[in-house]
Amino acid sequence: MANKEVKEWSSIATQIDQLRRRGMDVSWDQTEHWLRFVGYYRLSGYWHPFRVAQPDGTRNSDFVAGTSMKNVAALYEFDRKLKAHILSGLERVEIACRSRIADVLGERDVNALFTPEYFRNPEQHHEMIVTVDNRIQRALNSKDPVALHHRDSYDGQYPIWVAMEFLDFGDVSRLYANLLDADREQIAAWFGWVPPERHPEAKFGAAFMNWLRHLTIVRNTAAHHSRLWNRVFEPVSVKRLSMIPALSGIRGQQDKMYGTSRVLAQLVSVASPGTSWPLQLSKLLEDSFSTIDGVALEQLGFPDDWREDLLQE
Repeated sequence: MANKEVKEWSSIATQIDQLRRRGMDVSWDQTEHWLRFVGYYRLSGYWHPFRVAQPDGTRNSDFVAGTSMKNVAALYEFDRKLKAHILSGLERVEIACRSRIADVLGERDVNALFTPEYFRNPEQHHEMIVTVDNRIQRALNSKDPVALHHRDSYDGQYPIWVAMEFLDFGDVSRLYANLLDADREQIAAWFGWVPPERHPEAKFGAAFMNWLRHLTIVRNTAAHHSRLWNRVFEPVSVKRLSMIPALSGIRGQQDKMYGTSRVLAQLVSVASPGTSWPLQLSKLLEDSFSTIDGVALEQLGFPDDWREDLLQE
């Protein structure tokens, strides 16, 4: 495949003229503002589905009739709100995972985080200890009061329930993946991932691990202000998930925001009983997305009966 030449810089006026020639309505009085403060390249990910589809599945540079910058901006705003809402749910799951891991290991030994026999892979455990030390040092450098208190009052000793607070979600996900099987199953069970009576032998630790890894990727995508709308992630298996009542009906490999939303709604509902998070997500989809012309929830992986499934208890 031949390499393309890097495109030349172009002025806002040139960008507007190019969009107009390609068929976009740029008469909106905020068109120039959006191109100036959000950017042509960033917005191009949102107007991509409005480009004319080719027989081979690709899209050419022209826009379908009725495409407007105002509609593109509405889709961008929806995605911004979606990212904020997803992050609010992930925060609760991350904190709950930290707490559950700290309880399981801490009951055994306050220094369990630094004890190799409580983990599956010694090499990965060593890498984790390096990470923990780096995270604690990062906290000390930023004058975190908890880190400073334990350095000064406890001779730099950080029991597991303290050390866990300095870890990122990705760290927590990798830590969970290296736990012993029994500990992984116990933590997954606390989140409602337990075998039904008809399948008492079912294990959920590996599935929980895979979905934590997926949620970490989603978290990083949203936290770095990348697009969730229409994004395709690495497929995650839903094997065994149909055994969980609140996840019944979810099928196949999930690689879009529907699978993410279903799993996250279930986890948030366990971590925060009575939460309105799933309902708020439903309203966001109905109020901010359904009013945008030219797009469909199908592009996020949502089936026709998504609302009933999302609001399962």
